[in-house]
Parts: sequence; C-alpha cells; structure tokens
Amino acid sequence: MSLLREAQQLGHSISASQELSGELVIGATVSLAPTVIPELLARLANAHSRLRVRVVVRGANELLSMLELGGLELLVSYAISTPLLRLKSETLFHSQFGVIAYQDCFAVDRRTLSPSTLVGLPCAILDNFVSRQRLFDYLSSVEGGVDIDVHYPVGTLALCIELVRRKLAVAIIPLFPPLIRNLPPEVRWFELEPTPFPLSATVSWLAKISLSPSAQALLDEVAKLGQVTKWAALP
Repeated sequence: MSLLREAQQLGHSISASQELSGELVIGATVSLAPTVIPELLARLANAHSRLRVRVVVRGANELLSMLELGGLELLVSYAISTPLLRLKSETLFHSQFGVIAYQDCFAVDRRTLSPSTLVGLPCAILDNFVSRQRLFDYLSSVEGGVDIDVHYPVGTLALCIELVRRKLAVAIIPLFPPLIRNLPPEVRWFELEPTPFPLSATVSWLAKISLSPSAQALLDEVAKLGQVTKWAALP
C-alpha cells in the first residue's frame, strides 16, 4: 500500500471517530433535493451536530459549472463523468424513465406503456441537459424512433406532477420509490416498454481533488443509507 493511500485511510479513520465542525457546501438538482437531501442531512447531523451544511439547489448544468469552479465540494445529481469533466461518484439509487398520467388517461389495467402511445399527447419533461439527452437517446433507440410533443419542458419534478394533476400533460420523468410513494392519488405511474436505460442518482465530486473530512463523512452516510433503504426496486 502506498504512503499516500495509508495517509488517506488514516485521515478517514480519524474523521470518522471525531465530531466535525465548519461548513460543507453541496449542490443538489431541483428534482433530487426534496427526496434525497433531508434524509442525508438528518443522518449527518446525528453524527456531526456541529457541522454546517449549505445546500445549493439549481439546475444540473449550473451545478456542474459550480463544481468545476470549486464552488461546491459534492453534487447530488444524475451527472456522469465525461472526458471534459472527470468525476468520481457514489451511487444513491438507480431509476429509469417512466410515465405519469392522470388516472383516467389510460386503461385502468395498464401498467406499462409503449413510447408510441404518447405520440400526439402534450408531454412534460425535465428540462436539463442530462435528463433531456438520455430521454431522447432512449426514444431514438426504440424501433423506428419516436417523436413526442414536448409541450412543457420544465425545471422540476414537482411542476411535472402538477401539470399532470391538472390534466395538461402526461410526463416522462425518472421514476424512483420515494417519488412514487408521494404522487397525488389521482396521478398514476407506468413503466415504459421497452425498458429504458437505467439512470443512476449519485453523489459526485471532481476526480482531481482530495475530499475534506466533512465531505467524506457525508459519503459514509450515503453508504449507510444504501444499506437500509431499498431505493432501486419500483413497487
């Protein structure tokens, strides 16, 4: 084992056994912040009550720029590492694109939808680069390709849900258990067939930096959360 690796492990052991203070600045996308951040902060506060955590909630594009410029140490998002911006990450949960619609929009006994079913319907989608690009990659991969009417490109999952609740649109969004559990009773969810590419919600940081003890403490809580929460399987 290298001396650098030994030093990193020693620092990790020390930080894990001591209560931390100071401030940790993290970013979270608008769609993930309300479902993930409260649980993580509660766990972190229980272990390190003197540590202040500033949470910056923005769109994915702006947050990635802030991370690159050093304005954030950690980012909760669906972002992936690229040759231009190399990231390391810990997975929070996996999700996949699905559809939410008003309860009487499709037959009661349907649980899956083909993307072609959505052609001609006003659709809402999350309007950030990562979500939009992966959705269109999926739609173009379906046999023959599918061209949907993106009537409402919006910034938050909450707004997508509200548009559906008001019968203004169907929405194609990432589906994961905490979101499904909190849907209004008049809003139904459907899996897409064929199955879309998986999406991974992660806590990411720049590959070129060494994490502070505070950031490492949050990642420790991410690991514990993954052990006790069944994020991955849809109901």
